[in-house]
Amino acid sequence: MKGANCAMAVLGLLACCVALAAPAADDPIAVPAAAITRDFPAASLTDEARIAAARAAVDKARHGVEWATYDAQVACQKRFLVSNCMADVHNRSRNALAEVRDVEVNAARTERELKDRETRDRRAKADAEAREKEAAAAADRVRQQADLERKQANVSRANADFDAAAPTRARNADAEARRRAERAAAGNQAAADQAARQTEARQAFERKQAEAKQRQEEMTRRRAERRSDAATAPETQR
Repeated sequence: MKGANCAMAVLGLLACCVALAAPAADDPIAVPAAAITRDFPAASLTDEARIAAARAAVDKARHGVEWATYDAQVACQKRFLVSNCMADVHNRSRNALAEVRDVEVNAARTERELKDRETRDRRAKADAEAREKEAAAAADRVRQQADLERKQANVSRANADFDAAAPTRARNADAEARRRAERAAAGNQAAADQAARQTEARQAFERKQAEAKQRQEEMTRRRAERRSDAATAPETQR
């Protein structure tokens, strides 16, 4: 009888240990970790919003695991095999926290990858912009060089045309000098002619003035003679 009771006790302890070693699916310690693993698989962490949500969920799940672990440890104090119960709780808590940690690590890794991708994109964009600016600057230098060469060619043609027209300019200058000399001579001759005409007109005027004065004097002399003759005539004639 005693042997049967001892065997039953051993079987009960083994059953208890098996139950502790294989926690149920609704284990309060495992539930937060299972939920975050389900809601935030690595493939779903594709942007900053999902990463931020995963980080917040990680904090919440970790606190959930820690509180559930604390409650389980308190419950272990009421069991017969406290050390075995505490070990089982420790293992369950460690596994749950490892799952939470996996989500946290995936979020951090994805965040680094996103930042690295953004950095590569910025560098690629900066390199493309730099190449575009350099290409534009090179094209501008080519245009400026072409403009300079065109202006130099225009100046060279203008100088050549100027040199080629030198004989014509010389002939034109000689002809213009002759024309100026002719105009000056004609002007001088016209001035001389006008001066001569003015001198002649003045002399004619002076002659007329002298003749008029002479006639006036002659008339005065004659009147005086007539008065004298009248004064000396015989009485009879008077």
